[in-house]
Amino acid sequence: MNRSIAMVVLILMLTGAGVVRAMDLAIVVNRSNPVDDVTWRELEAIFELRQQFWKGGDRVAVIIQPARHAEKTVMLKQVYHKTDESLNKYLLNRMFKGEISDLPQIAPSNEKVKDEIRKQVNAIGFIDAAAIDDTVKVLKIDGTTVHSERYRLRSVDPPS
Repeated sequence: MNRSIAMVVLILMLTGAGVVRAMDLAIVVNRSNPVDDVTWRELEAIFELRQQFWKGGDRVAVIIQPARHAEKTVMLKQVYHKTDESLNKYLLNRMFKGEISDLPQIAPSNEKVKDEIRKQVNAIGFIDAAAIDDTVKVLKIDGTTVHSERYRLRSVDPPS
């Protein structure tokens, strides 16, 4: 029995499979953005491009990560409630109808998301909370901060 367990562990290590860890996502904006907190509904509306302007009137620039990234997977499940394919169809359909003029910008990593957020005053994106630094501002969601017990944007089911 112990030999079987050792073989499974060895196979997982050799194939690059690892232990899945819980991950909080941070919603980040440019440090000069006056917004500090968004509601869950606002968050969904912003990332689905139903809310395309900040309350002050400036256009929101949405930055997302590519398909199959852990961060995007969390967003697809928790915020979009769609698969990556259905999200793409949804956004392309809205663009075809003239409801949106731009698709979200894709940044291939947490660092690239932060780079784009720093460059674009009106940008919003998501990163692994472990990548938070002082170059971006982290938004609260419904008054809760990343890593708090009631925080909803994580890779495990949110608390009820």
